[in-house]
Amino acid sequence: DVTSPLLEEPTDTEDTLNINQNKYFSFYVDDLNKAQGAIDPEGPYTNEAKYAIRDTIDQAVLAEYANAHVNNILYPAAALAYTNVRDDIAALFTKLTVSKVPREGRFLIVSPRVEEAINSYLASKNTGFTDVANSNGYKGRFCGFDIYVSHNVPHTTNTAGTSGSAGSKHVDHCLAGHRSA
Repeated sequence: DVTSPLLEEPTDTEDTLNINQNKYFSFYVDDLNKAQGAIDPEGPYTNEAKYAIRDTIDQAVLAEYANAHVNNILYPAAALAYTNVRDDIAALFTKLTVSKVPREGRFLIVSPRVEEAINSYLASKNTGFTDVANSNGYKGRFCGFDIYVSHNVPHTTNTAGTSGSAGSKHVDHCLAGHRSA
């Protein structure tokens, strides 16, 4: 029976997108210079501008890391090393699963130091996949996450949530989420 009241009509909600920032790039190449040049004069400028805009967006998104709710933070038991990086990322995967985050579409943004630990972990394994990771540097799926590397991932010196002797320790933060967020 598909008659009312069993039919559920979706409610329409409205979201407002407030655009309060903008970035652009601009340069001029004379047609004569373009015609006489052996190389494309726009290419290097365009590539540099694309990188700068991507980096600006990356910085803005990762600046929101400081606003993470305390219940959404996971502290590993030990300092980062290739021997424990897989376990730390697997624990993060479990935390998202317990929080009912869909499995498909999960991502993890890591620092270059964490990327190095992942590559070292994979280098200790004897598989065909290891050869690809070692020759290209790993950026792909690992422990159920699409891995992205950013030099804008926050780094702090902190003792909270770490084990071992007292004193400050370098902390490599990672940002995990789902693309629907």
